[in-house]
Amino acid sequence: MKYFLCILCALLLFQSCAYDIVTNKNDKKNNLTASYELLQIGEKRFLLDDESQPRNRCIQLYEDIKTDSLYYTFYNEYNNSIYVYDYLSSNLIKKIQFDKEGSDGVYPYRSGYYISSFDSIYFHSMSTNRLYVLNESGMKYRTINLRAELNHNVIPPTIKITTETPIYKIGNVLYLCGSINEEIEDLDSIYGLLVTKISSHDDFSNPVLNIGYPSSYRKGNWGDAYFRNVCWCYNSKEHAFYLSFANDHYIYKYDKSMEMVDKIYAGSAFADDICSIDHPQNIPLPKSKRIAHYLSSFYYRGIIYDKYNDVYYRILEHPWENFNPNERPWKKPISIAVFNSDFKYLGEKLLSEEYNLSADNIFVSEEGLFIRKETDCEDELIYSIFRLNKIY
Repeated sequence: MKYFLCILCALLLFQSCAYDIVTNKNDKKNNLTASYELLQIGEKRFLLDDESQPRNRCIQLYEDIKTDSLYYTFYNEYNNSIYVYDYLSSNLIKKIQFDKEGSDGVYPYRSGYYISSFDSIYFHSMSTNRLYVLNESGMKYRTINLRAELNHNVIPPTIKITTETPIYKIGNVLYLCGSINEEIEDLDSIYGLLVTKISSHDDFSNPVLNIGYPSSYRKGNWGDAYFRNVCWCYNSKEHAFYLSFANDHYIYKYDKSMEMVDKIYAGSAFADDICSIDHPQNIPLPKSKRIAHYLSSFYYRGIIYDKYNDVYYRILEHPWENFNPNERPWKKPISIAVFNSDFKYLGEKLLSEEYNLSADNIFVSEEGLFIRKETDCEDELIYSIFRLNKIY
């Protein structure tokens, strides 16, 4: 019996040690030359009431074509409402209040929204895996089950509607992006799908899953949270989606049918190689190790298409030197790389410390690139406005 136990322990020890640290190399970083720079040209401020705060996970710049009006909006999870500001004047126009429960309830939890019109507001609840359609009075007139009729062999994504992963409505089709939060050995593109596509042609009753993790996730332990996150944007001129994965110096282009079109290098001149966690996949990963890996690593976040200048911005978190995991909020430095329409590298800006918490509070307008500025003032939202400037 003792001999058997010794053999079993030896096998388990061998199995636990038989793993490789995967390195996603940034081989092209030394070939990147800046020809443009991001310069701050001004600020924009929005006054806040005593129930809202500057940091919000989901914002939308909503253009009402019928009235030729532009609105800055954000979701306040504390009071379960969407704040609507006139963009030009920065004045608060209205608050769209939703019920939490009952016949018009949206059961909010880490929720997000998309304003198609003030009569068609799509609100996503992570707690119910449902998408609710409401009007500006908060009346709910449709509920869409995002898990209906899914193939049982497929691992459903955890959908997150944020500024970096917005809902897109193209014609009669809705597109929602998510992630697989579990660490699954050798996760492939067949059973771990990320994008939910759902159409009004079948009354929104038949969600279809598309797009899996790329090959950069096929080997190595990437943890069961942070490095699983996916960000995306849509270019309406090309009718194409671009997906940014946290561990990958490349981005991935897909058409509206969710067929892959291209794999494109969009790496940062700052980013070094990105390594997986030095821990076997078949042994539970301590939370402290997962957090330490995230805080000490380069980490790609959102990708933003600027239709006014026909350029892309890709956001990168840098390692937090001498990090303290118990200090909240975590303050990883960020930089923003800029690419032209063909993804030629134009330049990159390493932002100062006052922008460390703003990776998900960035948007574009005709004025420029807006990045939220962290201050001690809780009474207003302050955005710095940046524009591209040619380096002579």
